[in-house]
Amino acid sequence: MSFLGLKKVIIMNLKWNKYKIKHYYLQFKQRCKYWGYQSKEIAAQIFIPLAIFQLVRTIFFPTPFDVFLLLVIFAIILFLLIDWL
Repeated sequence: MSFLGLKKVIIMNLKWNKYKIKHYYLQFKQRCKYWGYQSKEIAAQIFIPLAIFQLVRTIFFPTPFDVFLLLVIFAIILFLLIDWL
């Protein structure tokens, strides 16, 4: 097989049809769901203990920065961990 024939075979294998695109789209969607789930689990392990610690700290030593930080942590928990979608 000559070089041109090999190039033609490679180009023929790269043709896309609607079934391949749909298959790749579904695979990508499944990977995104897995990464989304995994990132939510990591966020839960980080932000929930951090929120509890910040809540205790805010109760004993209330400063405006502590209250603001606690609100930001609660907002992150709401946006990342509640499964609305």
